[in-house]
Amino acid sequence: PPRWHAHPTRASTPSATTTRATLTAIALFTSDLFVISNLFFFAVTVAGGFSFYCVSRWLGVRGFLSVLGALMFGLLPFTLARAFVHQVMVPLVAVPIGGYFALMVLYAPRRLSWRHHGSLRRLARAWLPVAIGAVVIGVSGHYWAAFSSYLILVAGVVASLSGRARRPLLLALTICAFIMSTFLITQAPTLMAAYRVDAQVPISPRSWHDQAYYGLKVLDLLVTL
Repeated sequence: PPRWHAHPTRASTPSATTTRATLTAIALFTSDLFVISNLFFFAVTVAGGFSFYCVSRWLGVRGFLSVLGALMFGLLPFTLARAFVHQVMVPLVAVPIGGYFALMVLYAPRRLSWRHHGSLRRLARAWLPVAIGAVVIGVSGHYWAAFSSYLILVAGVVASLSGRARRPLLLALTICAFIMSTFLITQAPTLMAAYRVDAQVPISPRSWHDQAYYGLKVLDLLVTL
């Protein structure tokens, strides 16, 4: 409805909030719109590459190969092409993190269990990077929050069934709880404002080729595992 498109709550989705926060931070140093737009483009490209680099290093990949992979991920032709349509590259920071969580759930490291530490402070310290990564995914938008949670849950189910252990599934559920809690918290103002003005959330029309173009097929997510 026109009321929804004209209402500021439409720009209050998590990814839009992250984009607006980044643009506002850059605007503190300059008022030139051309400079702000280009610095934003540069900043989010570097952020996406840095996210990929960190995940690669956590997985034990050598420094040179991690840098090479970060450059390839940050300069993906699809990402650059989409930037000219609308600047939605900020959520891509969450993609490597979601993939890392899925791999981590498959192995279910003992350092994230209570028995390994025996202390709440040590356990919280071990979970702090995981919680930060989950928050990043949660504020990145509904696409990444939903697909990352789905991939992490599938990894947890596969690991639990193959290893006949509950720890991978419990780990997956805990990470997904962090992600979805963050997502719902960031969505709360939008939902409350939409309820007050009686606005309906618009549904983006997608055709069959859009599903393949944007990678929205559930089967594609399963094939990666």
